[in-house]
Amino acid sequence: MGGLLVTLKVRYFGQLQNEAGCSGETLETQATNVAELWRELAARHGFTLEAKLIKAAQDDEFCDWEAPLASAEVVFMPPVAGG
Repeated sequence: MGGLLVTLKVRYFGQLQNEAGCSGETLETQATNVAELWRELAARHGFTLEAKLIKAAQDDEFCDWEAPLASAEVVFMPPVAGG
């Protein structure tokens, strides 16, 4: 990490929402890609799921973990169980 400070809106779903204690937040970060942002948020909120189980999206499109932060909103979605 270590770039310009950017302001992002982050939204959480499912287990991540429960662990964060909120459905989303606006924050400032120096993360330059989605993986760096995830590590920062996982440390802050104590997320228990591994990154490989999480889907990330920017601008309503799934994205790669190494994708540069190119959106004002990033969404993290855990696996969904159901029947």
